[in-house]
Amino acid sequence: MKKKYLCFVLITLICCNSKKDAYLISENSVGLLKIGMNINDANKLFSDCKIEKVDLSIFGLDGGGSGILIKRQNEKIVVFWTNSDKNKVDGILCFSSKYHTKHGIKPKMTIGELKKILPKSTIQVNLIFPEHEFIILESEHVNLDFLSTEGNRIGKYKNIDPDESTTEMKHNARVNYIGLIVK
Repeated sequence: MKKKYLCFVLITLICCNSKKDAYLISENSVGLLKIGMNINDANKLFSDCKIEKVDLSIFGLDGGGSGILIKRQNEKIVVFWTNSDKNKVDGILCFSSKYHTKHGIKPKMTIGELKKILPKSTIQVNLIFPEHEFIILESEHVNLDFLSTEGNRIGKYKNIDPDESTTEMKHNARVNYIGLIVK
């Protein structure tokens, strides 16, 4: 009886841990999708989803080219792409709030929620694509990205220049997506 109970506990722990990791964002993965993974294997992870090609510049990526957008029931889940001829995933953007970092940071959370976890976060404008603002989270090895306009900035800036960042932000603004890019 004790052996059966121990096996049940071990199987439960293993299953719960693998399910939990399926939604973890780390410095090189979004769930089971990993930087360096073969593009065909990445596509297989989302066989139950709608797959579309998208222009990467709409996400503030200056390398251009196209990426693979994954949607489930009309919700954007991730975009991934390759910049090389190696057919490997070079970057991932995560849109789904099911995914989170080890500290609970996730897409669609508000700045107010983020500030409770990381109160010293700073934001700045992407100078190549000024309709994007971003927060670099060194502790998480990810970028948080926000869509904004010149008249409706998330951060409160004195001037918008390459070195300016600010800790003053609109607390109700939401993270649009979390980005991982190969270095």
